[in-house]
Amino acid sequence: MTRPETADRAIAVTIVDDLDATGYLTSPLEELATTVSTAIGDLIESDEVQAILRLVQGLEPTGVAARNLR
Repeated sequence: MTRPETADRAIAVTIVDDLDATGYLTSPLEELATTVSTAIGDLIESDEVQAILRLVQGLEPTGVAARNLR
């Protein structure tokens, strides 16, 4: 496992914290980007959140952080 940069780590933690009880991510990426930007005091774009979301979605259990059933 690689050690993520501070912003990447903050994004990952925000994504995981935002999962609902069934493991779905329901918040828009723009909202998550704003949350992280406020927390770390640096501008985070939604495409950065999308990149980290892909990493989180590759973790176990299968389907974690899915945005829909498909």
